[in-house]
Amino acid sequence: MDWPALALWQSSLGYSRLTDLAGDAPVQVMLGQGTEFVGSVEGICLAATTLGAYLARPPGSMGTYLAECPLAQAEPGAALSPGPLHALMADIRIPEAVKGSPLTSINLWASLKWVVKEGRGPGFPQTRSSRRGRTASSLHYDPYCNLLVVVCGRKTVRLTPPTADPTLRAHPVWSDSLNHADADLARSPRLPMTCVSLGPGDALFIPEGTWHSVASTPGTLAVNFWWRSAAGAALESGATAYHLRRSLQVLLERRRHAMLREAAAAAAAPGGAGGTTATPADALLRAAARGEAAALHALRRALLALSSDPPALMRWVHCTLHRDAHALLGALVGPGSELALGAVLAALEAPGGDEEAVRAFFQDLYDGLPLERGALLDLILERRRALSRLALADVLARHVPGVP
Repeated sequence: MDWPALALWQSSLGYSRLTDLAGDAPVQVMLGQGTEFVGSVEGICLAATTLGAYLARPPGSMGTYLAECPLAQAEPGAALSPGPLHALMADIRIPEAVKGSPLTSINLWASLKWVVKEGRGPGFPQTRSSRRGRTASSLHYDPYCNLLVVVCGRKTVRLTPPTADPTLRAHPVWSDSLNHADADLARSPRLPMTCVSLGPGDALFIPEGTWHSVASTPGTLAVNFWWRSAAGAALESGATAYHLRRSLQVLLERRRHAMLREAAAAAAAPGGAGGTTATPADALLRAAARGEAAALHALRRALLALSSDPPALMRWVHCTLHRDAHALLGALVGPGSELALGAVLAALEAPGGDEEAVRAFFQDLYDGLPLERGALLDLILERRRALSRLALADVLARHVPGVP
């Protein structure tokens, strides 16, 4: 990174350079609790000052952070315009990697370093110096693509993908910090995590929506570039409601299939419907042929275990139809049967399935059950909708916390 700032912003002389360029510029300083700043959007206060005043007299009683102070910014669909710290652009360059991207802002981030003299005893004959100014953010994501460039000091960035969202204890969607989460990646070894250490001149690309936390050593200065992705721009268009519905649809379908896979695995495990038998389909066929009541009562779990073997599944269902149609009806469309019916339909609708076999299955079902065809179809559709409602409730609980 060929920036004048890499030479001019180092050590205490860097503060003088910043003050010379933009000392009178207004800034908002985040105030935390204690001598280090560790926080999210909630639980902090903002103090208005100027960049020069902040650099000259950092408060020693509480942690501070100069975050997201714009050098340049843009309204949606507009070009960049100068921000309060635009004079600092004299020492940086827009990287080639982001030229041509629809930049929304260029920002300064500062974790200041200062020395506090502490004394002991009358007259404080002994003193010690302590360096303060470390900052750390909580886990969060940004609604923009991000290129983070460290000018001086060091930053440690921990990242986890958007797919980890359900396990991160994200804040409710109605909160002021909905893009923050309570998980600590440094103390969560089971979460997928990448840790990157950045020094002067290093740059890191953070994709839109990627969960990350950032810790900075005292005296760290950095500049970042935010821009909208095509997906982010689409979300801000007039089709926002469509994108919400489409996103929920995709998540719902994934969760519905995952629920069936999870239940099938549980049913096929030792102690489940399949037990430890090598061929659970054949075992259930033999049990049904003997008229064992346990085979009928186990139908709901058995269907899950057989869902990966459609021919065996249909043979078993046909056999059961001839022995006890009422039991089969209860297992397929009775209360709590969402997963059982879902497994049957998933097996019948599997890619490459035999359409004639599917038609024969439903014909046998209609002929074998003491129920008018329209009423049976209504029951099947209702149980299918019930499975979708279960999946949607799970999706909302996992990805949109705070929605009742």
